[in-house]
Amino acid sequence: GVFGRMGEELAALAQAALPAHIVPGITAASAAAAGMGIPLTDRSHAQQLRFITAQLCREGGTPDWAALARQDETLVFYMGLSKVEAICQGLRQAGLPDTWPIMLVANASQPDQQSLVGTLASMPDQLRGQPLPSPCLIMVGSVVSMVAHSPAARGGDVGALTLSR
Repeated sequence: GVFGRMGEELAALAQAALPAHIVPGITAASAAAAGMGIPLTDRSHAQQLRFITAQLCREGGTPDWAALARQDETLVFYMGLSKVEAICQGLRQAGLPDTWPIMLVANASQPDQQSLVGTLASMPDQLRGQPLPSPCLIMVGSVVSMVAHSPAARGGDVGALTLSR
């Protein structure tokens, strides 16, 4: 699993001599992107993909924002709904433009999927105005701009987004 407790749970089952069966699936990032009708990577937008736990954004922990503030990759933050403002601020201070696309997807691939699409500058206010439930993924990168024209986008505010680098 990605940022889950599968390793800990399997170790506990092994220690208790209990059998386990793992059902393969897809990561929430893939489900969120597919549910919004966009790829995680695209030749014209992002040649790299990075999964990040937002646990690094808690007080006292500081991600390497300069290393994350790239325009040739997609960032997907897990467990970061309460850290949206810190993520937006950190990436902007490290050099990404205020207009850089960001998308929040709650309950990815579920019937009650919800989303917000905006920019690093606008997203904290958007989220305050339209709170989303957990679990919620945060996707940052130019691929997010593809939502506005995707025939497969669903689940929330997917209005047009203008991208400038």
